[in-house]
Amino acid sequence: MSWPIAETDRQGSAMVLAGVIHAVDYTNARVRFESGGWVSAWLPWFSLAAGEVRHWRPPSIGEQAMLVNPSGMPEQGFVITGVYSDQHKQANDNRKQITATDWPDAAREHYDHDAHDFRHYLPPPGHVRVTIGETTSIDLWKGKAVINVEGGSVLTMTPGKTTLKTPFFLVDAPITKFTGLVDIDNLLHVGADTIVDGNVIIGGSDIAAGAQIDGGGNTNHHIHGTICPAGVGITEPPPPPRPPTPQPPDKNT
Repeated sequence: MSWPIAETDRQGSAMVLAGVIHAVDYTNARVRFESGGWVSAWLPWFSLAAGEVRHWRPPSIGEQAMLVNPSGMPEQGFVITGVYSDQHKQANDNRKQITATDWPDAAREHYDHDAHDFRHYLPPPGHVRVTIGETTSIDLWKGKAVINVEGGSVLTMTPGKTTLKTPFFLVDAPITKFTGLVDIDNLLHVGADTIVDGNVIIGGSDIAAGAQIDGGGNTNHHIHGTICPAGVGITEPPPPPRPPTPQPPDKNT
């Protein structure tokens, strides 16, 4: 066989080679490819995007791949990764409607486009952060969630406790219900009628600017004072009237 024919045959057979990843240079995004005991020089690997939009997923050592050599010249070649093998099978599902990713620490994600269901799993101690700008973020850990919004509002949720720190808190709802104790450390202002179905326990003064109407009758411990003009104060209640003096019976009757 002449040299031109032999070289053409070599170039044709070397254009595509099957093998595995032998080594990875993460800094320069290069791999060494191994096929049948032969190991290539450092070569680039194929990525999903490598322009203004870029994607980073370095190959794994031992991952099955293909080496494509234009004109059969390995020094001009590039490596196509992502070929399933017995060592690295498909990700955490094998259904046609699932797009899934597995990571070596047992983290995973999958999207079911039939059920419109997108799920993520992180092993503890996992951490997820979503950031918009410099001061708005959502952080998630196992047993803790923090939402930080520009302007000083922070919502923190931990097992058994939720804390909201904010300059102004508005609840715009037709009905708001509290099923447990409500403890207020500052002024409570009610701008409409108030209905109390239970007892009212007052530890300080009961000051009313209007009439107090009692529909159930007063107990012998209940007295009303007199409201005086502002700045004068509250006067003592007037003493009760004296009972009539008993008289002896009339002998003529």
